[in-house]
Formats: sequence, C-alpha cells, structure tokens
Amino acid sequence: MSKYKIVGIINFIFGSLQIIYSLLTIFIIIPKLLTELYTEVNVEMPSFAPTYLALGFNLLLGIICIFLGYKLFSKHGEVQKKYYKFGLALAIVSVLFGGVFSGTAILSAVLPIYNLTLPF
Repeated sequence: MSKYKIVGIINFIFGSLQIIYSLLTIFIIIPKLLTELYTEVNVEMPSFAPTYLALGFNLLLGIICIFLGYKLFSKHGEVQKKYYKFGLALAIVSVLFGGVFSGTAILSAVLPIYNLTLPF
C-alpha cells in the first residue's frame, strides 16, 4: 500500500469520526439533554451559539478530511503529491483542532449548567 493511500485512510477515519461526533452532538445530545434539563429546572436557556460554532468548525474539518481522503485515492501522479502534503498536514491539524473544537463545544454547553448549581 502506498503512502498516499495510507494518508487517505487516515483522513477518512478522522473525517468520519468528526462528522459522526458533530452530527450526534448537534441533533441528539444538545436538544435532548440540555433543552429537557433547562425546561425541567425552569431556568432561561442560554445561547448555545459557541457550542454550535465549535461543532460547525469540527464538521467542516471532517468534511474536508473526507474530501482529501477521496482525492488521495482517486488521483495519480504529480497532483497526488500536492494532495499528500495537504492531507498529511490536515490529519495532524484534525487531531489537534478536533479535540479543541470538541472540548470547546462540550464546555460551552455544560458550563451554564454548572453555573446553575452555584449558590452565588
């Protein structure tokens, strides 16, 4: 297996995990857990804009990873070398920023709940 296909597989894996995580969080976790929790406690719901923004960036990063993984499998020759360098850099960025975006999304969603329990 060539180095191009290995980087393509890595990009497919990272991209699909980021897309699955982002979509599950956007469509299941936030609406179910947080909106039901805030309505049960009868507290005004905070803005989840930072959460959705971080998950949107994570989703975009996953889509780009999938696209580059596809390009590394389908192209041959000199063009593939360009995609290889960009795909390798994106795989590293995906690991680093994927964790940052995921952590930011979870923190910005959970922090208002934590503030509800403070006696101040």
